[in-house]
Amino acid sequence: MKKKIVLPLFFLLIIMAGCNTSTPEKTNEVVARPESDGPVDVLDSSKSKMLEESIKAFAVGNMDQFTSAMADDIKFYYPAPGDSLVGKAAVQTYYGGRWKLIDSIKMVNPTFLAVNVKRSNSVMPGEWLMAWYSFQINYKSGNAIFLPVHTVAHENGAGKFDVMVMYYDMHKPMMAQRK
Repeated sequence: MKKKIVLPLFFLLIIMAGCNTSTPEKTNEVVARPESDGPVDVLDSSKSKMLEESIKAFAVGNMDQFTSAMADDIKFYYPAPGDSLVGKAAVQTYYGGRWKLIDSIKMVNPTFLAVNVKRSNSVMPGEWLMAWYSFQINYKSGNAIFLPVHTVAHENGAGKFDVMVMYYDMHKPMMAQRK
């Protein structure tokens, strides 16, 4: 008799477990790992907001907001010859001038990451904020380019960027727009 009751109950439990329709809540938030003994720690995703806001301001031509997170003596590097700048005022002046040629910029597929470099033989220690995205740039001349970009910024410990580097693919359409 016990076997006749236990076997149907067992199958009933299996069926009920298979019918569980609840799913865990999905989130895009990246949670920082506990600090490790390794040379680099991944930081909470909220740390990259400063870089995200700066790049978004650049994409709408707001040079004051773009440079608001920069230290007065920032070292700003671009891979193109002559585009490396020192100082917030120099960044505002140069890119404000570039915006005179630009009609609009759309940032596409941005991804952000913040890390703390504790020790390295080749990289300055501290918080590094990184971004990968593309810009769809429409020029007033009617030309347009699609530009993949990777940006790296070092936070100086006082809430400002002291180094920023923007890497991009220097293909022919970009070079034509620089003239």
